[in-house]
Amino acid sequence: MSVQISTLIDELSILPEQSSATMQLLRLLDDPDADAKDIVPVIEADPSMTARLLTLANSAFFGLKTHASNVWSAVMVVGFNVVRALATTGGLGLSDPRPGAMPEGYWSHAVASGAAASTVAKRIGVRASDAFSAGLLHDLGAALLYRAATERYIEAQVDRGGITYFDLHAEVRIMGAGHDAVGAAVLEQLYFPTILVNAVRDHHLHPDDISDTMTRIVSAGISLTETRLTPSCTQPAAEHLAAAMRALDLPEEPDDELLDQLDREVADLRAMLG
Repeated sequence: MSVQISTLIDELSILPEQSSATMQLLRLLDDPDADAKDIVPVIEADPSMTARLLTLANSAFFGLKTHASNVWSAVMVVGFNVVRALATTGGLGLSDPRPGAMPEGYWSHAVASGAAASTVAKRIGVRASDAFSAGLLHDLGAALLYRAATERYIEAQVDRGGITYFDLHAEVRIMGAGHDAVGAAVLEQLYFPTILVNAVRDHHLHPDDISDTMTRIVSAGISLTETRLTPSCTQPAAEHLAAAMRALDLPEEPDDELLDQLDREVADLRAMLG
């Protein structure tokens, strides 16, 4: 029996019991009439979310010249899509450190990919916070499939050059859906904007087949992460680095300045987000 996307989405109804602020916050973020004054009290009701948001806003990653001393100023610094991403990772327990709770290396790769995508975005003048959110959540579907049916999902693992990862085609055959489609469907349910949903859905396409800039940025970020830092727990993309950079009109071989910036931002984010 396959794990259906609709079943995984239905299970999100458990979220309000786990974190009463999460679904309320995500709904508010999708309300065109809502603004920061509506969102801030919901965040302040969740001490964990408040701490993560303030820590991130005051980090070197965002380069704030003055200290963000409250939730209001922190939201203004990071933007609504980063708030969405933090609420999602917290509400879905994606950073759960317990052995076996997530695919091996999942969270480390997610954080590094968020940093890498934002680094690339800054290089081409695109909003870095949106790229960070998309990179952080790109393998969301893999975490949910793994948690929904761990033993069966492990059957989708293959070995390639000594690296074990979850193969996209095997996921579809065994689970009934690939992690890219699952992640995109869940983000749609959680009111994420289309550019981020598309990036999660299409991040495994070859760079030459990607048409929108945000997905190209995420593709390049993932490839950079695998080349420089940590392998993915899903389909490898390191071999596409040159094509991904070329698709953004960047040098196929990343320069030292970009790589040094990436190393700094990954270290900062890992220190903050675990």
